[in-house]
Amino acid sequence: MKIKRLVIMMMIVLLTFISLVIFAFRYKGKTENDLPAVNDIAQSLAKDWDRLQDKELPGLNYKIDYLVLDNENRFVKATRNGLNNDLSSAIRNRDTIVDIKSEDKVLGKLIIYNNTNTLWLKFRNYLLAFTFLILAAAAILCLLYFLYIDRSILQPFRKLQSFARHVAEGNLDMPLVMDKGNLFGAFTESFFCSLGFLYVCKAY
Repeated sequence: MKIKRLVIMMMIVLLTFISLVIFAFRYKGKTENDLPAVNDIAQSLAKDWDRLQDKELPGLNYKIDYLVLDNENRFVKATRNGLNNDLSSAIRNRDTIVDIKSEDKVLGKLIIYNNTNTLWLKFRNYLLAFTFLILAAAAILCLLYFLYIDRSILQPFRKLQSFARHVAEGNLDMPLVMDKGNLFGAFTESFFCSLGFLYVCKAY
């Protein structure tokens, strides 16, 4: 009964681990741009183009990192430091480039920073930590199972082996503890009864 419960518990833990691993590998995070947000930012930039240096950049509530270039591809302003501040770097990073227009006149360029690499690094760290936790939990589970096997099977077997060695050496006064709580309990009792029967037969 104990083994059946242990097997069921291990199966539940294993299925839980498998479900979590599948979820971890299917998780992709947010990698697509919010098009309405991008259009709103571009329109707001076009509206306040002449006052960009004096005003806060629009659309910060969208939590999108971007920078602005003028019509000659010169850096104007960015939401934060560390972004690609020239067109060639933005193209290499596969950033999203949108023209800022006012009445069909191109005023400059809006460059939406491509943070896929950053998201992938975060996801990789998350996956590594998750894998470590799974391995640690599996190791603890295996250790507990080994301790259970040692206590319920190996230790009784060693006691029975030691008892059999003493009997073979002629020491019939060696006590044999019978514990019906382990897997060898019934076998130990049968062995002891058989040995007692043989001993009685030998005495006669």
